[in-house]
Amino acid sequence: MTYNIKNLHSLLSRNLLNAFYNSIKPIIEGNPNSIQDSALLNLIAIYFIKTKKYIKALIYLDRSLIINPAIYQVINNKGACHIFLNEYDKAKEVFLSSLKINDQNQETYLFLAKCFFFQKKNKEGISTLKEALLKCDKKEEILFLLASTLHALGETEDARKFYLKLIQTKKTDAIFNRLALCCEEIFNFNEAFLYYEEGLKLNNSNTDLLCNLGSLYRSLGNFEKGKELYYEAKKINPYLSEVHRYISVITKYKSTNDEHLQEMLDLIGNANFKKDQKKHHSIYFALSKAYEDLKDFKTSASYLAIGNKLRKSLMKKKYNIQNIKTHFSMLKNIFTYFSSQQNNNFGSNSNKPIFIVGMPRSGTTLVEQIISSHTKVESGGELSYVGNIIYDYFPDNDPVLFVKKVQDELPNHVSDMASKYLGKIANISKTLQVTDKLPHNFVFIGFIKMMFPQAKIIHCNRDAKSTCFSIFKNYFPDESLWFAYDENDLAEYYALYKELMIFWKKIYGETIYDISYEHLVANQKEETEKLLKFLSLDWEENCLQFDKNVSKVATLSTSQVRQPMYSTSVQQWKDFETYFPKLFNQLN
Repeated sequence: MTYNIKNLHSLLSRNLLNAFYNSIKPIIEGNPNSIQDSALLNLIAIYFIKTKKYIKALIYLDRSLIINPAIYQVINNKGACHIFLNEYDKAKEVFLSSLKINDQNQETYLFLAKCFFFQKKNKEGISTLKEALLKCDKKEEILFLLASTLHALGETEDARKFYLKLIQTKKTDAIFNRLALCCEEIFNFNEAFLYYEEGLKLNNSNTDLLCNLGSLYRSLGNFEKGKELYYEAKKINPYLSEVHRYISVITKYKSTNDEHLQEMLDLIGNANFKKDQKKHHSIYFALSKAYEDLKDFKTSASYLAIGNKLRKSLMKKKYNIQNIKTHFSMLKNIFTYFSSQQNNNFGSNSNKPIFIVGMPRSGTTLVEQIISSHTKVESGGELSYVGNIIYDYFPDNDPVLFVKKVQDELPNHVSDMASKYLGKIANISKTLQVTDKLPHNFVFIGFIKMMFPQAKIIHCNRDAKSTCFSIFKNYFPDESLWFAYDENDLAEYYALYKELMIFWKKIYGETIYDISYEHLVANQKEETEKLLKFLSLDWEENCLQFDKNVSKVATLSTSQVRQPMYSTSVQQWKDFETYFPKLFNQLN
């Protein structure tokens, strides 16, 4: 049978798979061993890769390599098949053999690095990409993968450096967006503004850029400019439910005739919206917030129930209460063991970090704004550094292996872990103390006390029902708060949190300072004085005027902490008690 390789390649490149198959059907349905053309064998293998028949593809690739073993592109196709089959060790062997033939091919290094990343061997993957930068002439995809991986791993300063190298040869609105986000995260706001604007010069219809720039303005207290950019994004694409949620956070709805409220109601009634309701679930949180402002609590609750149900349906199956019980039990085992050791003088003596922990919505943002209003303290916001550093040293998912490895090796690593953390917060301030108010760090108190025995830890307490309902009524982009969207999950998680905090207090006692949100709201000056005394900070009147603090606030409390102290949020849950009985009854 005659065939034209060029025509066959064209059909595959245009994804005309049926036409490809029919044009050489007798050959494909015949014996692969009867084919003597290595190029044809490779094209047939690509056809099977595109139709997800990877084992069959491997048969044709192996036959092609018998005929011509020195074609690195064919070898890479074989490696790709092993990746699709989750056979990462086999894939690595294949790509390493490809590099022996051509050690300057960008694609091979990219595939090899991804194998390491799939296996959670991030250091090896990053080393592979850095080697590729030295060997390959084409570097753009390498730089992009390297920068985006480092960014995802929390190595934001390094990610920024590689994005800066990338924009020297490749300037796109998407890359400027990523670069600006990096700059934001390391508190370089001037650069962030610059790169967002550069991206918008290239594409002023990029809604991600508009929303991110709007959120930066909002987090720094310029709500009007933030809203202006959100409305610009909404005008380009009214189906962006996230934009509607952003707008709702900084809007006080005063009438059912509010233009934005009516727009959202029209949107959820739209047939196109209903086709992909799950994708647009966050708009229901915006509608719930609007009707809560209007004191129509029944309607607010109905939209909140829809939003939470849709959000929960999108959560991965791996998130469940039993895993949390196992995780917290591991932590108790580990730090019961360390508390029994006679010599537990580990880590750094630095008191530079101030950790503010607790449940989300428990007042951590308010406490941080008060403390960082002091002239000797800089606001760090919600930093993921502690968890990322722990994972770098102890990536094991198996509970038994994790406990053993931490007990055996933590004392040897803890000084380096502390140094790494201090290096990261030095980007925020080299001279001042720095707040880290990631609420979830309550889980890592044992690690924190090992890394920084002198560190101040402030635990924010708030009434259980106020805390949990404030969580339940809000949308969190981060999947780590998966428990927020189900009444039973939320109540159970709260109980486990309380148990773990009792455990930490039993071990570390008065080195963990408990502050009550309700007491702070009712007795601002007295509670602030006690807080500053615990931190060994002199009294400053600035701390009573936290609403004038210009620090970035990127959390859901962005609007509240730009106002003086108020008590209206203390018992808000009562307006919704009858609508969510499962949550409130369990919290009783």
